[in-house]
Amino acid sequence: MKRPKLAPGDLFYLALPGDKYLTGRVLFDVEKQYHKLVDLKALMLAGGNNYFGWYKPEQLVEMYAGIYDHEPDGVETHPQVLVPAAFMVALDSRANTDTGYGILGNRPVDYTRLEFPEVLDNDEMRDEVWLDRGELHLPTRLSFKESKQINIRGQRTYPEIIGDACLFFQNRADLISGFVDSDYLRNDLRRHPELRQRVYAEMGLDPKQSYYELARQRGFDLGRFYDPKAYALK
Repeated sequence: MKRPKLAPGDLFYLALPGDKYLTGRVLFDVEKQYHKLVDLKALMLAGGNNYFGWYKPEQLVEMYAGIYDHEPDGVETHPQVLVPAAFMVALDSRANTDTGYGILGNRPVDYTRLEFPEVLDNDEMRDEVWLDRGELHLPTRLSFKESKQINIRGQRTYPEIIGDACLFFQNRADLISGFVDSDYLRNDLRRHPELRQRVYAEMGLDPKQSYYELARQRGFDLGRFYDPKAYALK
């Protein structure tokens, strides 16, 4: 059976073991959007850097509250967001041939309100630490030793891990067949508000400023990835 291709804005259901289902939405596709427009090798040769090389096979998704006993036939108009803007290996990739999912419709993404995971990148030899947030790769005042202790780093995440996290957040750990990936639950600076406030203050940045505005000030217009004339989304 041919597996449907997903595009930004697509609402989907995710099948879990035990005939349970979750719902979510694709916000950004790293390979179909970013890598179709940006030559990452050329960017790095020019001194640029970001985490989209590592996240190439992944989609940015948001997951909604609700656990279903059957395939949902849609998503409510204003669903409760349970997991905001998290990366996972694309549902329609070859790496997920055993993952059950389906498309429930499409709601266009308002890229001016889109946020990306925030993680730390470091270099022990140079004792430098950067904040990675979408296309941004910004130097912080943290030391390498501090960043190792904080340990908020990017990692590759599969749908089953996000599925287990959604069950955990809804107090249904009894439905989890394995164990909850605690690294996944903490690996985003946004989940550590006090630390995030400190990091941003030391960088002289407003933690409340949207990704869209912060990136655009630095020459990265997120809107270019949502222009259907620039590439084929599906």
